[in-house]
Amino acid sequence: MKHVIILLIALVCVTSCSKEDAIDKQTVLENVYTIEDDPNDPVQHKRYQIYQTYQVPVYFNDTISVKEIGTDWYGNPVKRYETLDLNWGFDSYTTSIKYKYDYLQTEEDKLNALNFAEQYLEMCSKSMRPFSIMLANNLTSTSTSLNIPDNYYVGLRTLVLFDIANITAPDEIRSTSQTIIGDMLIQKISRNKTIVDQFGAVSQELQAYYKIWTIDLECTNVADCDKKYQNITVNNLYEEAPYVLIYNKWDKKEYTFMEYVEKYNLATKEEADADRKLYLQDIGRYGFIRGWSNGGVLSPMNINEDLQYFVLAIVALGKEGFTERYGVSPLVMTKFNILYDYITIDLNVEL
Repeated sequence: MKHVIILLIALVCVTSCSKEDAIDKQTVLENVYTIEDDPNDPVQHKRYQIYQTYQVPVYFNDTISVKEIGTDWYGNPVKRYETLDLNWGFDSYTTSIKYKYDYLQTEEDKLNALNFAEQYLEMCSKSMRPFSIMLANNLTSTSTSLNIPDNYYVGLRTLVLFDIANITAPDEIRSTSQTIIGDMLIQKISRNKTIVDQFGAVSQELQAYYKIWTIDLECTNVADCDKKYQNITVNNLYEEAPYVLIYNKWDKKEYTFMEYVEKYNLATKEEADADRKLYLQDIGRYGFIRGWSNGGVLSPMNINEDLQYFVLAIVALGKEGFTERYGVSPLVMTKFNILYDYITIDLNVEL
């Protein structure tokens, strides 16, 4: 009987050790987020260079790893999948939304997309860089309420950049990247009610939101702009965000302010530049830098719209450029300082 007990104890020990070995083998996880180099593959080599520079892995497929970890009872292989799952939140997981990617196919498109991602990461402050990037031709979802912005979608650990393979001109890459960065900042700032209220109070105390420039706010210089420059509004004064190009219905082309002025010989370059500074000072008396999105004949509809314009301008111009353009308007600079300090100090974002 004694020998039987000893034998049973030995078997239990051996079995336990075997189970521990099996568990140890399964829990040694390979770092699938490390990008290895392949000098003979231009796409892989570019992915490696980006990873080495920014420590951000870039993928073209949401399934980034498939590993066999053993076999089941019937001898079939058991696999572990690592995916870029957009359904994860900070403290939840959503199963009701399905995402669908249209993958990039050609080497040219992949290299163009990688170039865009590289330029984006170069512009992006370190604190805003994602854990990983997924590059695709398109991204859609089954949700009717989920808003997916143009060119990007932010998940918990993954930034999806899509429809960017044809964006190859340096200026267009820069402006699109600035828009993405600006939109991400707007989302972060909008969640801080204290900052939003401080920002909005500057113009709200003057009861200046959603008012007609020329009637309610007595902006006489803005009235002259409309007459002198043939329906150009304060929304068209510059090329950078938050301003928009002028659409000419006669030739169906878009123009910057200066291009339009030159095309129709409306003023000299010096005169036009002086005029648009007057227009900015006129609306700057109320703390604004541009007007309502649907036409520009009114001031911004609300604080949220106004905040979007400021953030986009800050990202496009930086502190020095913003101050040079709007520094003569005290209320504009008050709102600027509220946002700039929050972005650079609280959010730790370099601008």
